[in-house]
Amino acid sequence: MRLIGLLASTTAMLATHAAADITADDVWANTTAMYQATGGTLDAEVTRDGSTVFVDDVRLTYEFPFDFGRITFGLPPMTMIEEDDGSVTQKLPKSFDVDFSVESEPAMIEDFRFSALVTQADFVSTATGTPGDITYERSAGAIGATVDLNIDFEDVTVSFEITGDGYSQTTRVQEGDLLRITSESETGDMRYSYQSDGGYDFSDEGSGEYGPTTGAFAAALPANGFDLINPAAAIQDGMFFDATTTQNGTRDESTTSFDGEVMTRTASSSGVGSSALRLSEDGFFVEAEVSDIQFMFEEREFIDLLADVNMNRMAVSYQVPLMARDTAQPVGLTLDMTGVVVNEELWDMADATGTISRDPINVALDIVSDVILEVDLLDFANLETAFDAPEPPFMPESLTINSLLIDAMGANATGTGAFEFDATDTETFDGLPRPEGDAEITIMGANALLDQLSAAGLVPDADLGGVRMMLGMFTRPAGDDTLTSTLAVNPEGQVLVNGERIR
Repeated sequence: MRLIGLLASTTAMLATHAAADITADDVWANTTAMYQATGGTLDAEVTRDGSTVFVDDVRLTYEFPFDFGRITFGLPPMTMIEEDDGSVTQKLPKSFDVDFSVESEPAMIEDFRFSALVTQADFVSTATGTPGDITYERSAGAIGATVDLNIDFEDVTVSFEITGDGYSQTTRVQEGDLLRITSESETGDMRYSYQSDGGYDFSDEGSGEYGPTTGAFAAALPANGFDLINPAAAIQDGMFFDATTTQNGTRDESTTSFDGEVMTRTASSSGVGSSALRLSEDGFFVEAEVSDIQFMFEEREFIDLLADVNMNRMAVSYQVPLMARDTAQPVGLTLDMTGVVVNEELWDMADATGTISRDPINVALDIVSDVILEVDLLDFANLETAFDAPEPPFMPESLTINSLLIDAMGANATGTGAFEFDATDTETFDGLPRPEGDAEITIMGANALLDQLSAAGLVPDADLGGVRMMLGMFTRPAGDDTLTSTLAVNPEGQVLVNGERIR
């Protein structure tokens, strides 16, 4: 019995190992399937010498819709070696050219071509898995790329150089009716510099650096690609994209010159930042956050301007539905800017006397709405017809202002609100669904700010009384230079401000 069990276990292990073996042909088929799912056609000359496969003259082509032309990439040659353990090692030259060309038919624009020289030290790539389900482990040490671009008809030249401290990446490609890609990566410091001659004695140069970056990516794509004119059909079948990144700081600077004299300078930097992007049947979502932002713009020739803006943190998110549904879908927008500080020279252009408070500025907004969407926004061929229809293809059901904050120049405004919309009544508000609900706003320091604006000459003394009167019509005092206001829409469609009907 023990012998039988041992034989069974050994047989299972051998079967598992055999199932995990892949060939170079499997790897090339998997790579071809991945590019085909993105809408590309991969062509190459593939030859075999024993357990080694050589891939040369590699061309990746994407056709424009309506036979308008194509984009073609010339990719590096590759050697694939079938190892004894069932894996496949992929090798690339230490340096190679990547060609890029754009051709249009009919010739609506000039054909466009350029080439980049890419270098990778200590490149290693290993493919493992089973046919149709392959994982790639890739890494490299120092990397670099240089581009020299000439556009004859515009007399433009561009020189671009990138260097980096290496990367590592794990990517899994699973074939099927939907090809699935999952990937995780880590990239070291990246640096770039460029110089360009735009003709007419104009030139630009710049440089920058990006800190170590980590990223994750997942996607599902139809195996035979998707229609760029109507990607909505593919999304209905399960296509999606999901990407996240985290970056440890950036730095950029550039100058623009005319006839050898500097006209403008810009510089920016930031601390840790993160971003997320998702596109699926549930909609399109973007989220980004970055800290320690600095931006500088200088122009001395015409307007003599130096703008230097610093910000402790900026975060923004945006959500919108893409696909038609009978039920409501969320639309959302959030914005948060904290600790915005502007340089004295820029302030002095508006307030030379220094009367207005120059404390850091804070702005925050959080709005959510539910809408009924009756058209696929990614069905581009039919969008114009849908939006030209007598009835709009989308209708709000609700709007909620979770928070509103503007803290600037010594004044502070906050607000919240919530409204429901009745789509059956589009007469009360001239074709719009009738809202019902209320919003409240509180303003602190408004009168003090008006005094400062008047002292700075931004609000003439003759107009100051009228501004205060107008403010008093829509607000009511709550003590200590605090004003409040309530806007309400009742079920009868009446609009009331602080209980007084204005409509």
